[in-house]
Amino acid sequence: MKVTRVEKITIEDVERTYRGDLGCACGCGGDYFDTSNEEHKAEIEKHIKYVNTRIKEMESFGNGVEVTNPSYTKATRLYFKEGVRVYKTMFNSIEMIKEGN
Repeated sequence: MKVTRVEKITIEDVERTYRGDLGCACGCGGDYFDTSNEEHKAEIEKHIKYVNTRIKEMESFGNGVEVTNPSYTKATRLYFKEGVRVYKTMFNSIEMIKEGN
C-alpha cells in the first residue's frame, strides 16, 4: 500500500462522478457520469475541478469524496477506482492511498 500526498485529484483515479441533490444519490435527483464513457469526460473534468477548488469543504465516504454547494442543496461526488482511497488531512491537504503499489 502506498500513501501519497497529492495536490489535486485527477481523472486517472476516478471511476465515476455524481452531481445532484443531497441524500441517497440513487440517481433520481441527479446524474452519474462514468469515466469509461468518452461522452462523459468533459463533465467529469468539471466535477473534479470543482472538488479540487473546494478541498476545505471536502468530506470522505467509503470509496469517494463529496463537496456540497454553498447553499447545501446539491452535491458533487467523486467515486474512486478500486484500491484507491482519498482523504483530507487536518491541514486541508489530500492524501491518496493506492493498494497494491
